[in-house]
Amino acid sequence: MHSTPWPQRPLLFTVLGTACALGLYSLIDNIKPLDDGFAQRIALAVAMSTFCLVFAVVSRRDRWPGATLFSLTAAGVVAGISYWRIHIDWPHAFNFMALVVALFIAAPFYQASLHTQWRNYRALHHHAWSNAVIIPLGLLFVALTFAMAYLLAKLFELVGISQLQDWLRMDITPWLLSGAALGASLGALREHDNIIASSQKLVQTVFSLLATPLAIGLGGFLLVLPFTGLDTLWNNTRNTSATLFACALAALVFANAVVRDDADNQSHSRILQLAARLLAVCLAPLALITALAIRLRVEQYGWTPDRLWATVISSLLLCYGLWYLVSALRRLQFNESIRQANTVLALLVCALATVLATPLFEFGKVSVKDQLARLNDGRVSEDKFDVAAMAFDYGPAGRNALAELKETATPELVTRMEKVLAAGSRRAANIIEQQERPDISSRIIVMNGSGIVPTGLADTIQRTGACTHEYCYLFLSEKERDAVLLNQLCMTDKGENCRPDVQRYRLHGTRWSHEYHNNKLHEVFEALPDEERPGSTKAFNELLNDAVINGKFELRPVQRQQVFINGVPVGPTLP
Repeated sequence: MHSTPWPQRPLLFTVLGTACALGLYSLIDNIKPLDDGFAQRIALAVAMSTFCLVFAVVSRRDRWPGATLFSLTAAGVVAGISYWRIHIDWPHAFNFMALVVALFIAAPFYQASLHTQWRNYRALHHHAWSNAVIIPLGLLFVALTFAMAYLLAKLFELVGISQLQDWLRMDITPWLLSGAALGASLGALREHDNIIASSQKLVQTVFSLLATPLAIGLGGFLLVLPFTGLDTLWNNTRNTSATLFACALAALVFANAVVRDDADNQSHSRILQLAARLLAVCLAPLALITALAIRLRVEQYGWTPDRLWATVISSLLLCYGLWYLVSALRRLQFNESIRQANTVLALLVCALATVLATPLFEFGKVSVKDQLARLNDGRVSEDKFDVAAMAFDYGPAGRNALAELKETATPELVTRMEKVLAAGSRRAANIIEQQERPDISSRIIVMNGSGIVPTGLADTIQRTGACTHEYCYLFLSEKERDAVLLNQLCMTDKGENCRPDVQRYRLHGTRWSHEYHNNKLHEVFEALPDEERPGSTKAFNELLNDAVINGKFELRPVQRQQVFINGVPVGPTLP
């Protein structure tokens, strides 16, 4: 699938990139939302950058008029959606990512149509992987260009020539350097399809080798999960959804690295084929567990735009997982079925991403409605109500809701809302909210040492969100440079599904730092003798929680063993 040589392409793309950078600099450098024509300038800048990047990726010497038309169409769609959204509110980060995903999927379909047919999976696969290799390499070249420029400027400065350093400090220089470097790199890379094809095969080979250990790991995880229970999964990580998302995406990519573009190029190793099938089987359960994790967070804290986007992503992963699961059960048609799934689902993702990037689905309105319902029915108290999120994360719907809420809210909540809205930004609002939190020093009970909370430690504990429920006990080391906090961690604001939580804090110089300690209560639960083990981890957590409430806890010295060499302790300790 080699295109006609185009020796002038690197130079032409360098000029195109430089011209695009100049246009972007004149349109949006130092632009502010209140400036005249803000929406029009942003939309034009988006159209210009989209056209240049898409044209650089899809153009061919013998088909440049079609590439120009496709790039103009893509630029028009992206600019129209951007202009539409800016009139509603500044787009959420996921709206931008949705447009990027849509463009990344649409480009290979157009490129494949230039060679054979847009449904030709081999051409689709080739162009998708090539684009995935070329664009990061282009960005890497931009970074190296900046590094070289600053190095040379520093070199000339050593002999008293500072003009190059002055030029690099000019506002326009980063734009010009980025545009020219990215254009030149994309043009040069497109002229070496054989190198890109080799890089593509190398990446796929590496990914396929990783498929086997990942399949074994994910398969083992899913096998032990029924014995550990989902409660263990929720209680022992703060990033359940993100971790599961990463594992599911890795399974998707590594399985396709084995399947590849056709029967001739697919991996013929039985081990790798089995690994790909196992990854296909694991994908649906991972997506389902991710959905359950999101549902748990929604029950605890309500809907937010981030959780709605996570729900969309988990739903798409579940679609992939179900189709991949059916494909894995087809003994002789596994690879071909995966290729069919990828083509159909890619079109689905492209269409859905484009629609979700528009204001047709306002996740902010959904989130506002749910958060207000939680406030009205008492599931969240006024002091825990996230005013900053309503003001800056949910768009105009959130700010309109705050304006209406002033009519019925308590004076304390009205004061909080006015201060947050006056802050003008999410970051400033977070600082204000942190300062407005009630002092928890009186809630911390120091169990040993001087009996006084060390200076600065209470502020660090408050920033970590601890000591918000029934008990909060602090244990200090002999020199009071280390501290262990025993407090109650509950899954809801109402104090439901609570368990003990132990955190460690350490003094570095004059500042206390938080060192999160994973309690691993499930390991303690599994180590109990059968006759002493409660029926579930939830029952075990409740038992420990009641024990703390009744004062059945203490700090004990623990003797451990360690290897000493010439009187110096070396290596880990042994229990």
